[in-house]
Amino acid sequence: MSKKGDNKVTSLNNQYTQKKNAEKKAFEQKNTFKRRRIILIFAAAMIFFTLPSIRLYESYNELMNAQAEQERAKENRTQLEAQEKALQKQVNLLNDDQYVLKVARDRYSYSLEGETIFVIPDAPFRNVTANPPNQDEEDAQNNTGND
Repeated sequence: MSKKGDNKVTSLNNQYTQKKNAEKKAFEQKNTFKRRRIILIFAAAMIFFTLPSIRLYESYNELMNAQAEQERAKENRTQLEAQEKALQKQVNLLNDDQYVLKVARDRYSYSLEGETIFVIPDAPFRNVTANPPNQDEEDAQNNTGND
């Protein structure tokens, strides 16, 4: 058996082997150039498709945030409209002299001339503003009292 240092195979150094070695080297250089070109094209394609995709993703997130904000604004608007309606109803009631008189009598113990107010300690507080009378009920009471 031969040692590693003993190399009994030698290449011929003639014109044919030199030509084949040159062809092999040219082929390897050509393949290296092709590989680099393919890698460069692939990297450019990745950049070309990735950058717009990132912007598309950001736009999608902005759209979702805007839609969520719009939903919150609609809910807030609905609540504010209901609150405005309740406040408008209260304003309309406060424009009614009979209602104002009733509130003053119940809340602030206002009495008319010649009336006496008796305070009953265990009696529950009656909140007039919690359930204001309907206009139809007041009209019905007024009509029955005038007969």
